[in-house]
Amino acid sequence: MYTLKFKTNLKCEGCKNAVRPFLNQIDAINSWDVDLTHNDKILTLEANTLSEDEIAAQVKEAFNQAGYIAEKI
Repeated sequence: MYTLKFKTNLKCEGCKNAVRPFLNQIDAINSWDVDLTHNDKILTLEANTLSEDEIAAQVKEAFNQAGYIAEKI
């Protein structure tokens, strides 16, 4: 298991809830949360089974589908 962090453009709980169904569809993610109090609205997730690059691509696509942006940091 490993941890990845992403800078996002989420602004509130509503934004977080908008990406929730897309992130929850990624089977390799064990848990995730977004720190909305941080200036960069950091998404932290724990994942396994796929490479970090594969997870990063799926997270970016999930955010894209929800109308938001996530950049791996």
